[in-house]
Order: sequence, then C-alpha cells, then structure tokens
Amino acid sequence: MAENKLIHSHADPMFFDELPLWSAPFGLQLLETIPVISHGRVLDVGCGTGFLSIEMAQRFGHETEIIALDIWQEGLEYLNKKAEFYGIKNIKAIRASAEALPFQDGSIDMVVSNNGINNSDNFMKSFKEACRVIKTGGYFAIAQNHRGTFDGFYNILLETLIENNRYELVNAVQKHIRKKRKTTLILNRELQKHGFIIFGAKNNSFTFRFASANAFYQHHFIKSAFYSSWEELLGKYSEKILSEVLKKLDKIVKSEGQLTLEVPFSTIIGRKAPGME
Repeated sequence: MAENKLIHSHADPMFFDELPLWSAPFGLQLLETIPVISHGRVLDVGCGTGFLSIEMAQRFGHETEIIALDIWQEGLEYLNKKAEFYGIKNIKAIRASAEALPFQDGSIDMVVSNNGINNSDNFMKSFKEACRVIKTGGYFAIAQNHRGTFDGFYNILLETLIENNRYELVNAVQKHIRKKRKTTLILNRELQKHGFIIFGAKNNSFTFRFASANAFYQHHFIKSAFYSSWEELLGKYSEKILSEVLKKLDKIVKSEGQLTLEVPFSTIIGRKAPGME
C-alpha cells in the first residue's frame, strides 16, 4: 500500500527498504510541513517498512504514539525490527486495511499518508475512513505524486497505442492514471467536503534520469512498481508495444544524451473544523 501492492507480492522487506529513493521526497516534504505533535496519536496510513513512521516517532518524542498501519505483514515485521534496533518505544505496527480503520471516530490527532491512500483499492472509502478517525482540531496530511508523473513515457505509450489502433488500451491506460493520481483540486475538494480547512499546500517535483530506455525498464523500482502494471494493462500486446516505446525513448536519449522523467507531487494539510466528528 505504501507504493503499490504489486511490489509487495514479490518483495523481500529488507530490499524493499531501499525504496525511500521513491518515497523520501514526499516524506521529507511532509516532515517539513506537518505539525509537530508533542503528545497524542498519529496514524501513518500505508506505512510500508516504516520510513515516515520511524522518523516521526523519533522527532515527536515518546509522549506521542505513532501507529504504523499497512496490509503488508512482512513490511510491518521489518518495521518492528528497525524500531527495536533504534530503541524506539512509541511506535505500534498494525496490520489493517485503509478502507476499514480499526479506530473509533475522532480518536486520532493526525493522519498522514505518504503515497498510501491513493494506492489503496478504494480511494474514496479510504479517504472517508481517515477523515472519520480524526478528532476535531486534528490534522490530515497527504503527500502523493500527480498526473504528469513520467509523462515522457506515458505520452509515447499512448501515441504508440494509437498507432497500433489499440484505442481500448488508450482508455485503459488513461483510466489507470486517473485512478492512481488524484489532482490537487480533487484532494482539496474532498478535504473540504469532509469538513477540513486547508491551511498548508506545497507543490514540488523531482526527476529520474537514465542513460537508456533499457536502464529505465530494468531499474528495480520501475520493474516492481510500474512495469508489472503496464504488462497487466496491455495484456497480450505488452511485449510489442513496450518494445516500440523503448525504441522511441532511445531516440530521445540519442538526441538529448539522457532520458529524464519528472515526478510532480504535492503535500496538502487540512485541519478538521468543529462539528465534523
């Protein structure tokens, strides 16, 4: 849930833990902007192996309980080992779904989600659940990448599908992008609909640079978090289409000396107004 369920299906958590390469830019921006909770309960939805949870537990102090929640049991076990190694006592790992949080209404001081809720099976249900458990005056902080992520790849993929008359796959890819990457406008609207006042929002981006298209395809994180979903979406056409895309991307490399792919993202923080519990 922290990145994508496809990763968890074949991931050793020890090696998965290298993947803050992806999640750290989001998490670091959250750590720069979220309120520092000196006491109370903070829930990290989609914690993975605990990158953000462990850092909050250390920064917020022992009087703040950090609840690290994910559906990935092996990741939670590895999180516990790290917490034990660091001597962290104020973190509690819970295996549960974002769509059914095991907490009472208004019982959490702050919910944070570092690319977690947007990767749940049902975004709206997970979002509503997070809003439900936050107390009046509490905070909801979300970080996630947006549409525009790897546009240099997706634009060529869509172009190639059109050239091959695979219009049904064009729709499937576009639907996939809309499902995973909610716009800032959608997030703001949903927060306000659930009684939150937006008081913090920050846009940012980072890039992945590759020496070739094949290097992009073969990168461990790309293979785990993206390539598998591309193959699933394209089905029996995946080998042909992705090979054609690779050739087009390598033309860009030949022209520009590298392949540069941008990841736009934002952090949004809302505070729950009175009367919304």
